[in-house]
Amino acid sequence: MSFASPIGLYIQGLRKEPPFGDDQVAGETQGDAMKPPYGANTVVMVMEGPIVSAEVTALCECVRVLVADSGVELVVCDVGALTNPDLATVDALARLQLTARRLGGQVQVRRPCEALQSLLALAGLSEVVPLNVGSGFDPGGQAEERE
Repeated sequence: MSFASPIGLYIQGLRKEPPFGDDQVAGETQGDAMKPPYGANTVVMVMEGPIVSAEVTALCECVRVLVADSGVELVVCDVGALTNPDLATVDALARLQLTARRLGGQVQVRRPCEALQSLLALAGLSEVVPLNVGSGFDPGGQAEERE
């Protein structure tokens, strides 16, 4: 399933199996941004551009359909492309989380900028809206020595 809307929201289909094997490690590339190592029943929503208050209802309806009708358990909001997050962005993420939790799902925010992290903390929502700030890349080895 793939969905594109005029508000800069892109959704990648359900993950039926983990994208990486148990012994594999993936580097963060543009393609990997759409492949979270979360497991089954996960969908990624890539958000671009500023989120305005008028779009929040449509975003919540999208999450409602995904969780209630498609069996999605985890909605990962990739916000790495959001520019200049503001309180409308924080409001949207909090409402998305509320919508998902009411239906037995969860929202996780992936690749938030420092400004968004600070706004969520200021609003007291940093524990309500889980953040995944890591790149997902674990080199798993020692740094090379230089001669």
